Amino acid sequence: TGSRKPDLMLEAVIDKDQVFVQEPVSVSFLLYYATEVNLYDIRRHPSTEGFWNEPVEMKNARNLGNRVVQGKTYAVAEIYKTLLFPTQSGELTIGSMDVICEVMERSNRRRPSSLFDSFFDQVSRVRKDVRSDPVELRVKPLPKEDQPDNYQGVVGNYTIACLLYTSPSPRD
Repeated sequence: TGSRKPDLMLEAVIDKDQVFVQEPVSVSFLLYYATEVNLYDIRRHPSTEGFWNEPVEMKNARNLGNRVVQGKTYAVAEIYKTLLFPTQSGELTIGSMDVICEVMERSNRRRPSSLFDSFFDQVSRVRKDVRSDPVELRVKPLPKEDQPDNYQGVVGNYTIACLLYTSPSPRD
């Protein structure tokens, strides 16, 4: 017999697995669920040593529809997103995230002990922990060739704008 697939899974998804120092990487944490999830709470954010971390503000989880994983259908929601900017080269690890979920679970009673049990006691709220796997990222150093003499490690194209405010002239 095959092994039973979990009702909850958490996956860290990166938009690229190889970048240069200071090149942003988008990391989304996706909750896969095959049971009703009432609420979730992020217990531990991923460790991001070696990165500058800019979380993306999300008011609510973003529903991504359904996906089939190894023959089982899951609803999928993006529950956390961040942009990471590597500050050093080498093999870096985006740590795992720990989430606790309150799910609705059917009880295993074979026979209700009263008429009301069959209506009210078949489903209960259960807290379940779920953890994503760490993700490896290869960060390449910035190329040395063609660097300006005054280069100080800043990468990108920048525009600086200045807004000048003048107060209205007093009226006589």
